[in-house]
Amino acid sequence: MGDAVRMKSIVRPYRRSRLKDLDLSTIVVRRRTHQRTDPDDALAADAPSANPVTLLTRVQTDKKVRPSKPARTASTALTAETGPTPVADKVVSGLISLASFIAWLIPMPFWTGLTLFGGLIGMCGPTRRTVLANIDHASLGDPPDRWRSWWIGCQQIATHLRTVVMLLRSGTTRSRRRGRLDFNERQYLLPYLNKRGIIVVGPHAGPYPLLGFLALPWLRNEGFTGEVVIVARLFRPFRSGAVMDWFIATFARAGTTILPIDTPPRTLALRLRRTLANNGAVVLLVDEPTTFAALRVPLFDDEIEMPEGPARLAHATGSIIVPGIARYERRQTMSVTFGPPIEPMASASETLGAVARALEPMIRANLPQWTMLTPIWKKPTSPDLSQRRGRADLHLHTPGSDGLVTVDEWRQAAARRGIDVIAITDHDSLATIHEWHKAGSDLPSDEPIAAVSVIPGVELTARGRAVHVGVLFGGEIPNKIPPAGTRLPDIVRWARGIPDTLVILVHPLPLIWRWQIRGLSRQGLLPDAIETRYPFVNGKTPTLERTAHRLGIATLGSSDAHLHPEHLGINLTAFDGRTTADLFRAIRRQETTAIALHRACQLPGAVARYQALSSWVLPLCWIPGVIGLNRSLLLRARLATGRGPFPPVSDAPSRSATPISGVPEPAAAHPSADLALR
Repeated sequence: MGDAVRMKSIVRPYRRSRLKDLDLSTIVVRRRTHQRTDPDDALAADAPSANPVTLLTRVQTDKKVRPSKPARTASTALTAETGPTPVADKVVSGLISLASFIAWLIPMPFWTGLTLFGGLIGMCGPTRRTVLANIDHASLGDPPDRWRSWWIGCQQIATHLRTVVMLLRSGTTRSRRRGRLDFNERQYLLPYLNKRGIIVVGPHAGPYPLLGFLALPWLRNEGFTGEVVIVARLFRPFRSGAVMDWFIATFARAGTTILPIDTPPRTLALRLRRTLANNGAVVLLVDEPTTFAALRVPLFDDEIEMPEGPARLAHATGSIIVPGIARYERRQTMSVTFGPPIEPMASASETLGAVARALEPMIRANLPQWTMLTPIWKKPTSPDLSQRRGRADLHLHTPGSDGLVTVDEWRQAAARRGIDVIAITDHDSLATIHEWHKAGSDLPSDEPIAAVSVIPGVELTARGRAVHVGVLFGGEIPNKIPPAGTRLPDIVRWARGIPDTLVILVHPLPLIWRWQIRGLSRQGLLPDAIETRYPFVNGKTPTLERTAHRLGIATLGSSDAHLHPEHLGINLTAFDGRTTADLFRAIRRQETTAIALHRACQLPGAVARYQALSSWVLPLCWIPGVIGLNRSLLLRARLATGRGPFPPVSDAPSRSATPISGVPEPAAAHPSADLALR
């Protein structure tokens, strides 16, 4: 009867006389879904009529019409392809069958070792940054060291590859044993079987795709008679639906229904609601955003976009939400651990918040098997500065070390850009600060440059030459500084011995900055602040900011500018107030914000080359003649910018000298100590 109705829908538009003229081997007809608009009718209908499945019916040219065939797969239904299967589908289908046979033929211990090797290779690629960032988020409060984080990342990638192999092995008809599945905390699930709809929510962890094979037999043994539906997302190589076809057919043999994530939202919702209304079970992965509606939900230390489908389904059908996570055990044993059930709440955001809080300890306890290899936390952006706050750039260089811009030129540029405070931090030298201050006198208050405060500082080179520490002097300025190559803890101890001094870990270097922070923390010598936005941060800002928040130190944005006044303010530090005293207070209270404003202007290549040579010879200034060579290189670099030679200090504009409010006047032995302006 159903076939006759379908044939009438095909033949009706055509008269017999015109049917003779048709030169088609296939007619593709899509059922009209707009005829059914009532959701309750859709829930009451049978499964085939609830989905807009394309009917593929062959019409022969000899006037013999064969009965219509059902849709080949859900993916073909959604793409509504005409004619025979494309070549790409055949190629991909053949490759999947071959891979499935090879995965079954080779013993699993070999695959275990190969996937671990693949994890090591994966951590050498661009995926490493995403994996390590996700690990940092999930381990907030108890972060592993760098090598431990690396090993966890290797295990996560290896778990993902192992799941692919296990899925391929399960797909072959030759496979009779797919492993054993143990259920932990099953008391959270059993009371609701056949009594209410069950929405199982979980993260991408362990053998999550294999649950469709192994969970259903266990549920049947427990007396469960409902349907199990899994919403899945698979990639489409060469825009072919063969992967989804194979996936759906494989799970269909195990009695589990697979719905593609790219199913039209209304169709997918009606299908899931019908399953839950019949006391079935729906499995959803909620730790990754989808194309459907989502809400910002706190997960660990930040927010992610979590699909609001589970909350809406639970509220509409009265179903219970049960969090769970899958993991690999020894050999071919797998397990699923359930958490306390969650009743639907008044709002979707409250329900999803409860889901996120339930999943956090599960993910943290199974971090090596959490296969989230994509970024799910939103990338940090510069804060909105629509409300005016004080701005500071606390990392600038002058010709006193390897810079091309004088103190007054930095100050003039700051006045043009609306920057309130700058800091001069030459490499292992205070000579420029002393000379500049001695040559100055007070400025009229109406001068724009007079509104810019200058903080004296120094960038000290610690042992290893690659580690630098910034020290800002709010009161007394020392006449001597530690020599280059001093141990990092000794530098911090020296700075702590000077009243009203701030210690800053500047431009933290990859791999070693964590070790430095841990070492200083164990000795009680944590810096006051750390730069989290600087020119070559290379995506480390989220990790640095989380570390600073966890350790209770301030975050700074600095330009580390050497070459041109236009480079000032590439990165800035925002704080409440305008003066240096306000800035020092904000840093000690961890109330600063690192921001990024603009990119540096382009300069001729000769500028960078001459300046780089100057930086390389700077540590060798103890050799006779190297100081003159360094100055010559800096002069050539400055001339290459087209800005002329360095102005003499005596011709520099006069400058104000206002001590920090609340800081005692410096001793007479340090005549330049009053450089701590405003």
